[in-house]
Amino acid sequence: MGWLKVDDHKNKSIISPGRLVGLKVVSQFYVGGYSEYTPDLLPTGGDFKNGYQGCIFTMQVRTKKGHFRRLGNPEGHPNAGHSVGQCDASPCSLMKCANGGTCIEGGSAVYCDCATGWKGEFCTETISPCDPEHDPPQHGSKGATCVALPHGYTCYCPLGTTGIYCEQEAMNYPGCLLLPSVFEKTHIQLQFQPLSADGILFYVAQHLKAQSGDFLCISLVNGSVQLRYNLGDRTIILETLQKVTTNGSTWHVTKAGRVGAEGYLDLDGINVTEKANAKMSSLDTNTDFYIGGVSSLNLVNPMSIATEPTGFHGCVREVIINNQELQLTESGAKGSSNVGDCDGTPCGYKVRRNRGECMSTSLKIGHKAGSE
Repeated sequence: MGWLKVDDHKNKSIISPGRLVGLKVVSQFYVGGYSEYTPDLLPTGGDFKNGYQGCIFTMQVRTKKGHFRRLGNPEGHPNAGHSVGQCDASPCSLMKCANGGTCIEGGSAVYCDCATGWKGEFCTETISPCDPEHDPPQHGSKGATCVALPHGYTCYCPLGTTGIYCEQEAMNYPGCLLLPSVFEKTHIQLQFQPLSADGILFYVAQHLKAQSGDFLCISLVNGSVQLRYNLGDRTIILETLQKVTTNGSTWHVTKAGRVGAEGYLDLDGINVTEKANAKMSSLDTNTDFYIGGVSSLNLVNPMSIATEPTGFHGCVREVIINNQELQLTESGAKGSSNVGDCDGTPCGYKVRRNRGECMSTSLKIGHKAGSE
């Protein structure tokens, strides 16, 4: 038998036909609606279009042998809800918006309208220059990655673009490259024109993480070129006595590497060598070879560089690994970030020797030879 009583009206009761007298339920109790409107779940003949709109107070339930209790587990704490507000008090009296935010109440919804520069549910998060809410918005071109700075932002440009906002096409761009085997021996030669006294010129490792295992790194440290490598037992360090010019006016040539555990380092013809007393003699590598930096500097082994890891600032050309020259072009590189053209022409620096003049058209790129 079922019954219903509303206010002070007389009870309404009814007896269900059939022999069954129990009610078996496995779902949760829903009050005022249910989580998804699915007509097939409604009783036959029910024509419900919306959930209940209004207020409900002091709802309790009991079974035949039990006592009255409030809904929820623990009691009085519902599992979930949607568009439910307070009926006996203004929701804004229970909600504090921080940093100058204003509480806004609209029907069953309540939210914080945050002051300029703040965001979040309670206006506790600062808006960074890279957030879509920032005014004015950041100007990075398609494919650019915005990186927030203490004062403003910078853009990390994908392969093939350069410029402040990655709005320019780049012609020559070093990046992470597929390289020949360096297991038994490693011979590296590259030319560089630095604009800063610190930065990674070359990096390879067994794993791309701080605990990388084996690694080999060539870097600028306070204007000197430094070679560091670890074959599995200890880190070997070689450093040039002379320093490089960092005003962008001079091309330097460095040659560095190792045969077994014995390493060497050469800058502009002045050589430094070390016969290492190491048990290991091979360099295990699984990463790409990186020129001018690493995709994420916190993945650099801290033993591979003397100072905080930083990317190289300047120009790099003619990178040769074990007698194989790398193609520092969009088709040769596997990826890059914030790399542009140093030569200034689409032909490259080699074809401009002997007073050659680079000539380009919309159909092809060539050069015109000169003579002395």
